[in-house]
Amino acid sequence: MNLVKYRLLNSVFTTLIVFFSCLVMLEWIFKTKILFGIDGAGATTKFNTAFLFFLSACSLILSKKKGRIFRILFSSTTFIIMFFSLLTIAEYIFNISLIDNLIIKDTVTPELPGRMSLATACSFTFVSTGFAGLLTKKV
Repeated sequence: MNLVKYRLLNSVFTTLIVFFSCLVMLEWIFKTKILFGIDGAGATTKFNTAFLFFLSACSLILSKKKGRIFRILFSSTTFIIMFFSLLTIAEYIFNISLIDNLIIKDTVTPELPGRMSLATACSFTFVSTGFAGLLTKKV
């Protein structure tokens, strides 16, 4: 695949991630159900998950920009992704609630309201680790 097609594909997927994560966050803010889950009884996409997807897309965009301010913003979004995901893992390990309902209160889920799944938190930890790798100087 040539470079132009790769960049176009990258832009399309990044735009889709921003669009759908914003849509899910707006659903939580306005308490509507469009993409929450497949049915009323199934798992829902948590606000924190959509927020971290949004930040991940922003990180991808920022990683391609030149300049000190973009590098600082990229570092900040990477840190926030890692921070949220590691705190969620700690919540599972220690059976506590730290950030589950920090931004938006989950009144839909009866068990562990507002908490993204452990697999999702681990995945975001790996994603943020990969982003952190982009911060290192090339050898």
